[in-house]
Amino acid sequence: MEGAGIKEEFYQFIHNTGLASFIADKCPQHLELTKTFTKKFKYFPRESRVSFNLYDHSFTMPLEMFSEACKLPYEGSLDEPTKAEYESFLVNLCFGEDRGVTQGRINSIHFPSLQYFALFNGKCIVGKQDCSTLCAHDLSLLHTAITGNKDYNLGAIVARRMQLNAANGNFYGGIYASRVVERLNVSPWPNDPILPIQYLDFDAMKRHKFLMGTATNYTYNLRFNKKTCCAYRFACSCSL
Repeated sequence: MEGAGIKEEFYQFIHNTGLASFIADKCPQHLELTKTFTKKFKYFPRESRVSFNLYDHSFTMPLEMFSEACKLPYEGSLDEPTKAEYESFLVNLCFGEDRGVTQGRINSIHFPSLQYFALFNGKCIVGKQDCSTLCAHDLSLLHTAITGNKDYNLGAIVARRMQLNAANGNFYGGIYASRVVERLNVSPWPNDPILPIQYLDFDAMKRHKFLMGTATNYTYNLRFNKKTCCAYRFACSCSL
């Protein structure tokens, strides 16, 4: 990020969203722990609680405690963000995007730092199967990243996505499983394999078509609408 010139802006977004503790804690993630945790994860919005398994034991936890354990800010409405609230925000964010909230794409976002933050949200926070798309939940966090206003509760957003992922068989949530285990003083099984660490780096930005070229000489793809793209060249002497 430093080499790409977006580190300062990205960390300002982290500060605005209250996720500094989230990214600072690089805890190990275990295979079987993650599988059992995500497979049985359920969110009960009326009771504001979640339930899950840790290996062969079942647990229930208040949503506020779950959010605290997972290092997610517990501020804002517990309701779901609505599409109507973010239609105009999407248009301004993407400079010409007219496909609507449910059809918006990350690579339509004009600013590279926000593109990267949107990818960080999809990959690391909510674990979407298709991280190239945007929805009202994503836009609510992007709005917070820009304004600092926590209109919607990120813990509730993550809990809803975890439940959806469990129903769809999407294997995601190791970082939350590890943090919940620590909070409940449950020890990971000694023979439980540790999952490999993945990074959002230059190659990830290139795969998502945020930029082209090499790590020392590349161009940003700045989107103005669905058809118009301006390439901005940025030469750098250090790698990402």
